[in-house]
Amino acid sequence: MKSHFSYIRLLSLVFFMFSAHLTKALTWDEMKQFFNEFRKNPATVGAIAPSSSLVGTEITKYFVNAIKQETATKTIHVLEVGAGTGCLTKVIEAIVDKNHDIDIKVDVVEISPEFCTILRQKFENNQRITIHCKSIINWNPDYRYDFIICTLPFNSFESTLMKSIIEHLQTLIYPGGVLSYVAYAGIADIKKHFLWGNAKKQHLEKINTLKSLRKKYQIDARTVIVNCPPIRIYHLEII
Repeated sequence: MKSHFSYIRLLSLVFFMFSAHLTKALTWDEMKQFFNEFRKNPATVGAIAPSSSLVGTEITKYFVNAIKQETATKTIHVLEVGAGTGCLTKVIEAIVDKNHDIDIKVDVVEISPEFCTILRQKFENNQRITIHCKSIINWNPDYRYDFIICTLPFNSFESTLMKSIIEHLQTLIYPGGVLSYVAYAGIADIKKHFLWGNAKKQHLEKINTLKSLRKKYQIDARTVIVNCPPIRIYHLEII
């Protein structure tokens, strides 16, 4: 059992290092922090490695397209949920900085105090990005968002918590806003064959909840192979 666990840890570390290399957005200390946080709280972190730069390009594409077409004077509100060490936040920051003539406000909500420390160190000098260290369930601003980018590990949560988060995210977005979220490609369908009893029941409930959400709102979906592991990105227009 011990050797099996060590093998899993080693394999996770290899995946982690490869993905961190792809992102080119983490220092060595941040790599170690990410892996340590994953070992302590795998259900909360969800990912075994940071997202690749190609995931960043895909998950922000509707935000980028909207900026290209933006002619209104209103503020564009963006919410990132579950930022981790900030790989995707760096992608968002680059977009924001490139478009300094457009009023863009970014809120980053992250539940891990350790990750929040890293995020604040990285983005404290950017006045258009604000880090909020709390659960997304407890985030209730007095405005709504045009875009929500969510990398929370839905399949790692209990069914009731996942449903609560999804319902809450829908209250935070403008009608017609785009919610983009991720899931490891094929993992949920594989996992169901290795579960029994109540665990399997909860897992199937989560699968069906997400399928119903996509059936109602999905406008696009893409799989990014160059990520560890490959990841599926869903884009939903919440109306």
